[in-house]
Amino acid sequence: KRSDSLVLLAHYIFEEQRDMNTLLRRVLKKGCEMFNSTGCRILLIDHSADTSNMGNMIHRTSVTQGDNSPGSFSTCFEVYTGEDIKNKETGDEYEFQKIVTPQDVLANLIARNLRTVNAIPTESVEGIEGQITQELIGADREVRSILAMPILTETRKVLGVVEILNKKGEERFDRNDESLFEAFTLFCGLGIYNVINFERLLKANNAQKVVLEILSYHASASRDEVAIVERAEIPSAASLKIQSYDFADHTLDRDQTVTATIRMFMDLDLINKFRIDYKTLIRWSITVRKNYRDVMYHNWRHGFNVAQMMFAMLTSGGMVEKFNDLEQL
Repeated sequence: KRSDSLVLLAHYIFEEQRDMNTLLRRVLKKGCEMFNSTGCRILLIDHSADTSNMGNMIHRTSVTQGDNSPGSFSTCFEVYTGEDIKNKETGDEYEFQKIVTPQDVLANLIARNLRTVNAIPTESVEGIEGQITQELIGADREVRSILAMPILTETRKVLGVVEILNKKGEERFDRNDESLFEAFTLFCGLGIYNVINFERLLKANNAQKVVLEILSYHASASRDEVAIVERAEIPSAASLKIQSYDFADHTLDRDQTVTATIRMFMDLDLINKFRIDYKTLIRWSITVRKNYRDVMYHNWRHGFNVAQMMFAMLTSGGMVEKFNDLEQL
């Protein structure tokens, strides 16, 4: 039966590698079933800073003291069932919770010393003052018995801590539970490691997409594109309505926004004042348009609208008399 449980746990791990919440919901529920307990918790140490050395999970007995300081846990995932469910009106068999920056004195002790703790509240634990209570581990349920162990990487770093709470019908967890718990913790580590790697891969792929997208936009206008605009008659500002404060850019297509841009330069006489080559102006306008990323807001049309409003203020608003030629440009 226990072997079947581990096989199913492995199935969960390799089936769900995209989302930490989904994975740990399944793993925690399976933990309650495997150990006949009413609670299971996994506390994760923040892995965002350095996950480059995370390799295969290793057996707990061949490691030395860890170096994680108290308060280093970023998140705690926990599941409760049976008598430890608080809101029984829902009729749910399991109650899932997620705690941000949990405060668990026992878990910090385990992370520092890389040890397994199997205890009940009336027993003293080396390194802990007083009894093991729900306040001590930062839980909101009564602690009647607890079995806890660190999750380790091959580089002897602590990835997190697993805690099984409250053995059903018995005072405490036994040696068989401890033996199975080692395998359970190992599988938890593998699953968490897979999700972390998947998240890192997604971030790398997204970064690559952004770089490729930027590079693809960094291209000058072709000769044909310039020639088409050069041969075309540039509409008047009045027909384009670019002198109006009520201008709406959706009345122009992408090519017309380029000709409207050129009309702004023409009407302000900037081409003559700064001796701008006409082809160069066309090529520059098209290149600027092509280099804007296709995003929701800060795109080419947003930039064009800003330019149009400045043009309307200079012309219709009479501000052309307040700015010199360079300021208008």
